[in-house]
Amino acid sequence: MRGIDELQQSIRRGGDGGEGGEDVTSFFKSVVQVTRAEQQLVSAHRESIDESEQLLAQEKMLLDDLSEADGCSVDEYAVALERVLFEKVALCKRVQAKLNALKKQLADEEALSARVKQVPIY
Repeated sequence: MRGIDELQQSIRRGGDGGEGGEDVTSFFKSVVQVTRAEQQLVSAHRESIDESEQLLAQEKMLLDDLSEADGCSVDEYAVALERVLFEKVALCKRVQAKLNALKKQLADEEALSARVKQVPIY
């Protein structure tokens, strides 16, 4: 964020020192925030895919174990399945939260972009 703060100072010195400089600075900061939110979403999505694969393997083992004569009981199966489903829901909620954060950042950036008529090049 140091570069953005330096740019802000430069805009204030070279510009009118008014609200336009603040809008440009806010716009640049929002672009950084969008990039961070995007990276966090992609990372959370990748992690959820890895965890989903592990959960899928557990589900397959559960079904195999249930169908074997000396496998788990229906009660054990139900308890284990409930744990797997709970984990799946938690995974989806984590990724959804990151997606919602990105959408909010994108909306904020779009609103700031509309206020900035032309971004100066330095």
